[in-house]
Amino acid sequence: MRTRKHYFKVLEKLANAICVCNANGEILMYNKALVEQWGWRPTIGSSFDDDNWKILRRDGSEFDLAGYITRRAVKAVLSVDQVEVMLVGKDGCSRNAVLHSSMLYDVYGNFNGSINMLTDDVDHIDRQSLEDFASLS
Repeated sequence: MRTRKHYFKVLEKLANAICVCNANGEILMYNKALVEQWGWRPTIGSSFDDDNWKILRRDGSEFDLAGYITRRAVKAVLSVDQVEVMLVGKDGCSRNAVLHSSMLYDVYGNFNGSINMLTDDVDHIDRQSLEDFASLS
């Protein structure tokens, strides 16, 4: 039987930025790729947006990650979902990202939390550049 520690070691080795949250949206662990790629070292036990980055929708409106995860858990959504978001740092800099979330359930079907992966949204940047360029003509 694999232990929780074993799975954390597996996540640590992934090249993608990973953050694991409990059912309350509090950070349980993150991997070094999150720190290297996003320059963000979350505080264990804090909520996702209590630290250096605030998560917004692309239109600039608030994105309630804990509420989003809870709504998906209540609906027993098992699939990985993708949401385009904007991360805004305390220093005001922002980055477009795609948040991929997968819900976690125990053996009894109770919601335990989520695994969240952040990826740079290079495609969005390229699409926006093309749209900007097209608007010049």
